[in-house]
Amino acid sequence: MDQPTAINLAEVIAKQNRIIEIQVEAIGDLFSLLMQHITVEEADQLPTVKKINLAAEMRSTIEEMTEQE
Repeated sequence: MDQPTAINLAEVIAKQNRIIEIQVEAIGDLFSLLMQHITVEEADQLPTVKKINLAAEMRSTIEEMTEQE
């Protein structure tokens, strides 16, 4: 099996990043559709919303760490 070159590896990483961006956009769209059909109180009880909030907290922590450097 051939070893991937640096150019191929960079291309693979760029494509994987784009795939993640597309998935994030699709998930955001689906979440927006869902929010049109449930109340805020119902949304707060969803495990998915709790995961979104956890991710936001983690991102905030990372941003704080990078701002301190």
